[in-house]
Amino acid sequence: YVQNYLTLDELEADLKKFSPEVQKEQEWKDKMDFVKYSRLNQPGQKCIDFTVKGHDGKEIRLSDLLAKNKLVLIDFWASWCGPCRADIPHLKETYERYHGKGFDMVSISIDDDTDAWLKAVKEEGMAWTQVCGANGKSYDKECMKLFGTNGVPSCVLVDAEGRVVSTNARG
Repeated sequence: YVQNYLTLDELEADLKKFSPEVQKEQEWKDKMDFVKYSRLNQPGQKCIDFTVKGHDGKEIRLSDLLAKNKLVLIDFWASWCGPCRADIPHLKETYERYHGKGFDMVSISIDDDTDAWLKAVKEEGMAWTQVCGANGKSYDKECMKLFGTNGVPSCVLVDAEGRVVSTNARG
């Protein structure tokens, strides 16, 4: 909770004050990873490439999307997340307005229930690339870790060179 009110430097300094025993705990390691990856994903930084499987089973590589587009929005969401669902009309409008001009999106769901995720995608009419790590797959949470994101909704805008333009873009 407190990490929301600290700079990355302050958070890292506070984490380093913990005892060596605590520093062996997974939660401590996860917080240090958050600091590390958040720094890597500041606007202007080159983002980390990733590969996931879409809902159709085809591999999706961020670098492939970037090679075809000027901008790619990576949207982290879940079907059960009210704020995520409230953002979808804005995402749809943005996608429809700019997709033909070199803009693409990939939505990565953290749903644990594939049926609920597929139902939400259909209900919301989300026409862009969809990914879900449900049923034992973990790449959704791994992607969130790579982007220093630990909650939904969250979006990262990346340019054609793979540089982060914006983080936590919403609405």
